[in-house]
Amino acid sequence: KNNDSSSDRLWLSACWVPYPPYPLLTSTGSGDLISWENPFTAPNHVNRPAHVFPKYHTRPIFNISVPPRSSKSESYLAVTVSMDRNVCFWDMSHRKVLGAVPGLGGFVYSLAVSPNLSNLVAIGSGEGAIRLWDKSSKDPYAGSLLWKGVQGKVTAVSWNPFLSDSQQQQLAFGTEDGKIGLYGYPSASSVLFAYSQTGPVAHLVWTRFVLDRTKTVLKNRPVSNRDRVVSVGENDNSIYILDAANPRKSGSTKLDFGGIKFTGFAWKE
Repeated sequence: KNNDSSSDRLWLSACWVPYPPYPLLTSTGSGDLISWENPFTAPNHVNRPAHVFPKYHTRPIFNISVPPRSSKSESYLAVTVSMDRNVCFWDMSHRKVLGAVPGLGGFVYSLAVSPNLSNLVAIGSGEGAIRLWDKSSKDPYAGSLLWKGVQGKVTAVSWNPFLSDSQQQQLAFGTEDGKIGLYGYPSASSVLFAYSQTGPVAHLVWTRFVLDRTKTVLKNRPVSNRDRVVSVGENDNSIYILDAANPRKSGSTKLDFGGIKFTGFAWKE
């Protein structure tokens, strides 16, 4: 590990394989896995070129391990853990990756199942990104990472329930620093609302109603085909209503409840 302050941190891992022909496995700063032939066990002690495995990791590898095998005839595996938050399993005989288990880089703060695409789950976490998990894939860990425009821990996620499954889906998200945004799926387009809260976004709900405050009574006035995002913040003690059709337009509808703290919001059927 290189901690020289004058250069970027460089972490290289190494692992001796305890099975014939006893190669040495090492990594590179960009996440490559390399197998070096042991010169003491090679025929005639001839050094051969190193073998670079097919690329999978996108960040440095922190650890390489070779678990015990049950019999001498069994092919052995290697396991790698990377900064890209993937745990990879490698077939050393065929020199290829068998599979990978993705991990998260922070606590999970919010989960939302798409009401239109029920196999799609959005995960808001502390890694500064949104994970989309596709349960319909043959790979049980298949998913994608949405990070553009997120800029902070994702504390709330909510799918737009008013769209058909043939339309571009919309996912509203809120962050720890009060930003609120929209993600399109499958286009992965993103936009932030011009308005942001003064603290973490605790809860998001979609609605096609406008909320009017009349003294102490909260009334619903229906507005057709206008999707809005209702945002509840931890520090604002207020509910904000944002127009999803005009996210960059400044301003929002604010409902103040005299210092009452909110952590959630839901419509009464």
